[in-house]
Amino acid sequence: MSTPLAGTRGDHPAVESHREPSLHVRFWSGIQIAIAVSCSIELLQYFSRAWGSYRLPDINDLILNGLGAGLGLALVFLLRLRRGTRPAVPSA
Repeated sequence: MSTPLAGTRGDHPAVESHREPSLHVRFWSGIQIAIAVSCSIELLQYFSRAWGSYRLPDINDLILNGLGAGLGLALVFLLRLRRGTRPAVPSA
C-alpha cells in the first residue's frame, strides 16, 4: 500500500474542498463586517445614555457607514485588480 507524499494533492477530502472564495463573496463579507461593527457602535451609543452619555444613535450613521465601506472596498478591489497584486481581502 503506497501513500502519497506530503505536499502532493491526494484524494483527501480536505484538500479538494479548499477553494479560494470568489471576489463577490469576499466583498460581501467585508460589507457585513463593516455593518456589524457600525451596528455595535450605534447600540453602544444607545445603551451608554444610561451612564449619562450625550451621544445619540442614528440610522443615517449605519447607512452611510455601510455605503462608505462599500465604496472603500470597491476602490481597493479595483486598484488591486488593476495592479495585478494579491487579493484585497485574504481568504480564511
